[in-house]
Amino acid sequence: MVKVCVLKGGLSSEREVSLMSAKGLSVALKEKGYDVIEHDYQSLDSLIGFLKSNPVDVVFNALHGGDGEDGGISAVLDMLKIPYTHSDHRACALAMDKEKTKVFAKTFNVVVPGGYQIDSPREIEDLPYYPMVVKPVDEGSSVGIHIVKDQAQWNIVKNELDLSKTWMIEEYIPGLELTTAVLFDEALTVTDLKPSVEFYDYEAKYTDGITTHTIPADIPKDVFEKCKLWALEMHQRIGCRQISRSDFRYDPKTNTLAFLEINTHPGFTNLSLLPEQYIFAKKKTYADLCDLLVKDSLKNAL
Repeated sequence: MVKVCVLKGGLSSEREVSLMSAKGLSVALKEKGYDVIEHDYQSLDSLIGFLKSNPVDVVFNALHGGDGEDGGISAVLDMLKIPYTHSDHRACALAMDKEKTKVFAKTFNVVVPGGYQIDSPREIEDLPYYPMVVKPVDEGSSVGIHIVKDQAQWNIVKNELDLSKTWMIEEYIPGLELTTAVLFDEALTVTDLKPSVEFYDYEAKYTDGITTHTIPADIPKDVFEKCKLWALEMHQRIGCRQISRSDFRYDPKTNTLAFLEINTHPGFTNLSLLPEQYIFAKKKTYADLCDLLVKDSLKNAL
């Protein structure tokens, strides 16, 4: 029986998402006949010790943010010669840095919002225009994002920002929040996300009933196909392995589509977008997807 370690938890701000993902993964993998153990990640050293004491055939990386998503875990597993799901450390490191990803995207004509990185936000008296998006360079799940509508709000927000993080300011694009998942070398479909709150934030992503998922998105065909094209292009050019999810904003009034970011470790909760798109596009189950990724990881290790 193949033994799978589901790597969960961690110390990032996305710990709770990881725990939710891991819960569903463990149930699904057991359903598929795997011997599953779980490890709540605390540090690279503790992970190495755990894996040396508990030999496994493959690691399913259910971490979000931090070492689990920035390439640290991938590099360690490569060193230990243990197969694992998701992308290698090079792709993870690039995708985790939103500003570098945007610069990279522009080199092959993918449209991105205007913006720039800021090192000392509290010294900035005013933003170039409003509204603008202020967000951490290296967080996922919409953690830490602010939509700043005027200078008065900026004066409040800038004093709340964690100065240990690097921040970026980005053009706010009104309209629709769209996302496209890629599985191997196929862009699955496009989902339109309509939160009942003002912004598709952490709560909207992971609280049942707050956001409506329209799948497939009811948008012009050329925009739909461009989402799929850009998602696949980013996946391939960054060097992602197995899965990724790219997020976009689309303004119907100006017919403007802009790429926001690519996620190498999309969520695996029962509300998560990649499993939902897989089930819709392939007419298969969540457990089938988990099984597919484990088998691919083992195959690539041979």
